[in-house]
Amino acid sequence: MTGLVAYTVLGFYIWGCYRITLWAKGEALKAGVAPWRYMIPTAIISYGLLFWDWIPTFATHQYHCAQYAGFTVYKTLAEWKTENLGVAATLTPIKRAKWQYEGEITRAPLNERFIWEFEDSTHWFGIHERDQRIIDIQTNEVLAQHIDYDSAIKNPLKSSQNASFRDYKSWLAWGTESCEWGMWPKKQIKFNGFYTKIRQLGSEQ
Repeated sequence: MTGLVAYTVLGFYIWGCYRITLWAKGEALKAGVAPWRYMIPTAIISYGLLFWDWIPTFATHQYHCAQYAGFTVYKTLAEWKTENLGVAATLTPIKRAKWQYEGEITRAPLNERFIWEFEDSTHWFGIHERDQRIIDIQTNEVLAQHIDYDSAIKNPLKSSQNASFRDYKSWLAWGTESCEWGMWPKKQIKFNGFYTKIRQLGSEQ
C-alpha cells in the first residue's frame, strides 16, 4: 500500500512538472521568444529537484564497472592440483554447508580445503558491490574472484516494509543493474563454472 501511494505521488509530481513546462512555453510565446528558451531551464529545474541524483549514480556505477568489475583467475585448478599432488582425490564435497557470517562477509565451505566467500559493500550514491572469492583455507590464497556492481534498488511494491526512501526512486536502476546487464553474463558464468569444479573435487573418484 505504501508503495502505491508513493508512486501515485510521484506520478502527480511528474504531471506537475509537465504542466509547469507547458506554462513556460506559453510565457515564452507571450514574450515573443523561442519556446525552448523558457522550457529547457524550467524542465531542468522542476524535474531536477527529484531526479538530480541519477547522473552521479550512473557515473559512479560505470566507473566501478570499468575499473574493478570482472572475473579473475589467480591460479587455475590444474595449477593447484600440480602444487598439491593427490590432495584433490581426498576431498569430499559438502552438500549442505553451514553458512558462516562475519560482518559483511559470508562464507560457505565447499570441501575440506576450499570455501566460497562473498562480501557486500556500499559505495557513493548507494552503489552496491558484491565480491565473490574461492579461497584455499589452508594457504588463505584466492584462486578465483568475481566482482560486480548494481544499484541495489529493490521493488517497494514487493517489500514495502523493508523499503527505504531510495528504493522508491526506481529511475536510479536505469543503466545501473549488474555490470553485465543487457548481455549474456559471461563473467558470472565463468565464475560459476570455476565454483562448480571446486565443489565437485573428490566426487569423481
